[in-house]
Amino acid sequence: MTSIWLERSGTREGLATVLERAHRAPGVQGLMILSCVGDYDDIPALEELLSRQKLALFGGLFPGLIFNGEELSRGSIVVGLPVAPLISTVTGLSLPGAVLDALSRDLACDAQGEGKCTLVAFVDAFSTRIADLVSAMFDQLGLDCNYLGAGAGALDGSGRACVLTPDGVMSDAAVLARLSMPSSIGVAHGWVPVSEPVKVSRVEQNRVMSLNARPAFDVYAELIRAHSGVEITLDNFFSVARSYPLGMCRLRGERVVRDPLSVDEQGTITCVADVPEGMFVELLHGAPPDLIRAADRAVAQAEAGYPGSTPPAFGLVCDCISRALFMADGFSAELRAMRRDYPLVGMLSVGEIANCGLECLEFYNKAVVLGLLAEREPGSGP
Repeated sequence: MTSIWLERSGTREGLATVLERAHRAPGVQGLMILSCVGDYDDIPALEELLSRQKLALFGGLFPGLIFNGEELSRGSIVVGLPVAPLISTVTGLSLPGAVLDALSRDLACDAQGEGKCTLVAFVDAFSTRIADLVSAMFDQLGLDCNYLGAGAGALDGSGRACVLTPDGVMSDAAVLARLSMPSSIGVAHGWVPVSEPVKVSRVEQNRVMSLNARPAFDVYAELIRAHSGVEITLDNFFSVARSYPLGMCRLRGERVVRDPLSVDEQGTITCVADVPEGMFVELLHGAPPDLIRAADRAVAQAEAGYPGSTPPAFGLVCDCISRALFMADGFSAELRAMRRDYPLVGMLSVGEIANCGLECLEFYNKAVVLGLLAEREPGSGP
């Protein structure tokens, strides 16, 4: 049976106490650890603590946490899993030589059939090859499992270690844990297009250099000005851009959002995750009520596909930190809209990983993702 502990102090000692309880709890075979990135400047001390754990563990350091409808800016959530996770770590993710072709071997699972396993992935949000990782995961593992996960790290882009693995706390890395637990996934964002499509004419991974063959920032600023009259500059870029993400056009379903993080003096816009060259994008905008309704829609979507005959063991929610920044005090309404009778834990993420229904696996920005995980029923295998 799944067990969940909340540690509010944000101290190494507090986390050590909770981990000790988790190890004593009956039936716990693995640990998922979600912690606030601001609590752990002393990464070696955290690594020393994690190295003493006997259970397989994985997790991440995030800008904030979510616990049963409450937003937390410090502390940790420890989930004691009723199954032993199969864990694979990818290091040097931004390097061309990152090993991505062994995932299917490392994450092989005995539970066969669509949706019988769940792959949870936490990745350094500022790695530059997240799209390649997501493609490799889907290409090698296919639809025999559901996927959800989140980008970890600090919003200042400091590059600090943020991915918790069996081998330590790492930067520019991803940890993938395959759980023999059935699940269902819901994804929504609520942002709507407010411009005509423009073409991404030059890009280097997540750095958009030109739109419609012009400096990207010039076109982006014109689109914002046409919609709202607001003038975006190098100085106020982050505060304005958080209200105006870019949406990658798709044939069906909601647009995949790309969150602009910064702009340089050459007019290059750096986004969270890759934007394919040749893609058409639109300027998006949203209002808090639309985003709140989208969060409720993600829950409804996950509940509609839930495979268990008993209530979910827990819900794992990956809610983008930029939604919280955009809605400010109103973000609590989004969390309330997601509350149900089952435990709900998660994080304020820097990008979200999920597949929904029969759609391909994506790395989202500004979205809310909910995975509902079920205990394996007696006689259903390992």
